[in-house]
Amino acid sequence: MNNYFNSYFEFGLRSMYILEIFSDDYLSPEELSKIDYLTLYYKIDGLKFLHPKHNLVITEYGAHQNIIKTGLVYFTSLGYITVKYTSKGILYGRTSKEFSYIESNYSKLLKSRIHYLKSIDVNNKFRTPSEVIDAI
Repeated sequence: MNNYFNSYFEFGLRSMYILEIFSDDYLSPEELSKIDYLTLYYKIDGLKFLHPKHNLVITEYGAHQNIIKTGLVYFTSLGYITVKYTSKGILYGRTSKEFSYIESNYSKLLKSRIHYLKSIDVNNKFRTPSEVIDAI
């Protein structure tokens, strides 16, 4: 992997942050994709955007789901993410295996935005893909 940006590694790493903050929950790939997308692009008063908005931001939503799934498989194979099989489908959670995150302004902002989305009960507030896209 030569480029970490927009790669399964980047999406998987952000998923690990999400799973750590949503530690009481197991999340589906669709929920993780939704939270990741909103973490990047949802307007939150007082917090900067993680990625700049652009004309094709809406088209990224579908691509998020496929890349996140690959990232989840990768970090699961390393033992950082666990899989739970349920009647609702495959769900993912964080294991207790330690992972050394890089502390940076980006990671601090990322965590702040994820905490905010958790505080507004993001999975109930935005139930459909169209609600997610309309929020951007």
